[in-house]
Amino acid sequence: MESIQARMSSGAQTAWLAAPSSILTGRRLASLSHAALTELPLAMMLIDQEGPAFINTAAQVLLSHDRELTSGGTYGLTASSRSENIVLQRLIVEALSGRQGSIATITRGGSLPPILVTISPLRVEGEPPLALLLIHNGAGQQTTDHRPLIERYGLTEAESGVALAIISGHNAKRIARMRDVGVSTIRTQIRQVLSKTGCADQRQFISRFGWLLAVNRA
Repeated sequence: MESIQARMSSGAQTAWLAAPSSILTGRRLASLSHAALTELPLAMMLIDQEGPAFINTAAQVLLSHDRELTSGGTYGLTASSRSENIVLQRLIVEALSGRQGSIATITRGGSLPPILVTISPLRVEGEPPLALLLIHNGAGQQTTDHRPLIERYGLTEAESGVALAIISGHNAKRIARMRDVGVSTIRTQIRQVLSKTGCADQRQFISRFGWLLAVNRA
């Protein structure tokens, strides 16, 4: 199977990106895109029907050090919990079939937050169906500031803080303890977050805004 890395580096299709001081050809743009995805601090995988097609450095590091989520299996990703692995594999299959993206939750022992795997269908012209996986490791996350949510969607400081806690995998009760407020207050803020961002539920919110998390590679 030809890897996505090879496809991205081939420059078979010409693409142009106009910049203030330069124009990048398709071959150079493909090379730079591959390098950027490889070094992206967020763990990322691309999967096609034959298995893993691309895995960046952050994902390799995460999967080599985590016990609950490791590389292996048909699609290159396996959860140690049998029930969670069944769900994970099903969601990958659904994404490859073009269905709406979803979130697989991989629980961990102790007080560690879960690992969240955002799984989305990805269509590239001339390529087989792909599933894009973004892996949020709660033990190695740091959140960006609140400005994107505040400036674009009109969230308050409190609501944006709750939003980032949701993305990190915390439920309403845990967020209430973290912020030292009542659960009813947090649930009201969650409803406001979903309403202002146009999301039907927390799963959709995580799927759309999971990019707000950056995984530490240290």
